[in-house]
Amino acid sequence: MVVTQQPFDIEVTIAVPGVRYTPDENVLQKAEQLVHEGLGLPDLKVVRAMRTPYKFGRPGLFKVEFENVEAKKAALAQSGRLRSWNVLGNKVFIRGSQSHDMRTQCQNWTTILKGEGLENEYMVNKNGRVLPRPGSRAAANILSSNQSAQGSQGNYGNQTYGTQASASQASYSQPPPSQASYSNNPLYGPPLQPPAAFGPRPRFGRPPNIPAPSYASVASQSNTGPPVANPLTQFMAGNI
Repeated sequence: MVVTQQPFDIEVTIAVPGVRYTPDENVLQKAEQLVHEGLGLPDLKVVRAMRTPYKFGRPGLFKVEFENVEAKKAALAQSGRLRSWNVLGNKVFIRGSQSHDMRTQCQNWTTILKGEGLENEYMVNKNGRVLPRPGSRAAANILSSNQSAQGSQGNYGNQTYGTQASASQASYSQPPPSQASYSNNPLYGPPLQPPAAFGPRPRFGRPPNIPAPSYASVASQSNTGPPVANPLTQFMAGNI
């Protein structure tokens, strides 16, 4: 019968690199010594612990599993105490456990940075993000670029918006160009004259102040000879 060990839950597990390897070591006892003495948490219970297999000719790191997330957070909060505690190793530190995919991603980024010669400028955090190292030239360049970007934005309260603000404000502060400047400009030509004043146009009928032409005036304009009397008018008047 083969007993398969359950994988460690990364939510309640910490990783401990740098623990010195000893033949026939008791991994659980070392993990309890690390938590109780190194971290100063004697009441914290260690559920189980293991050492990962050898990798690249070096012993694997420790994995320590706790009862709940609160216990893991308490252990991570005391990680600074390991700087002055060298019982199990000179470079022992703890961090949150990572999944296989996250570890692979971090290793890939680390390989890329080393290949480009940027391992002293950037680092890969536990979440797989590439960040500039504190105090490096990359961090200084990012800080200076952020400061210059904030300075170029200007003061919105005083209505200044970068380098174009002075030109735009100057254009608003100056009076508008006169009519003479437009007339002297060959692109605009002479100024347009306003149309002559006229009264309101009536809705029906003829415009005001324009008399309707009479029959006599029409006849005189259409005939070159003397006007001819209308026979119907003469008959109604009794002249025929």
